Amino acid sequence: MDDTSKIYEKISEETGLPVPLVRHIVQHQFSFVRKTMQDGLLNDILLHNFGSFKVKKGRVDFLIRSLIRKIRKGTIEYEKGVEEIKKLWRIRKSK
Repeated sequence: MDDTSKIYEKISEETGLPVPLVRHIVQHQFSFVRKTMQDGLLNDILLHNFGSFKVKKGRVDFLIRSLIRKIRKGTIEYEKGVEEIKKLWRIRKSK
């Protein structure tokens, strides 16, 4: 049994909800955070009773540098890399 299963069981015991429902709710919340961050909407994301999530400026800088290296090595298509860098740069300017 992994650590997340123990967390699901503990939440289930405290709330009285079945474990599969707890698992679904938790996975839905965090998939929402992941999807929102991947879509370039990297503003603070507030989840009621969970807290807020945000990407730090240093992380955006790291991702930009990483994409530049990938373009130079040829492991990512130039156009696709430039498009991603443009998205990240807009985000960086807003931080």
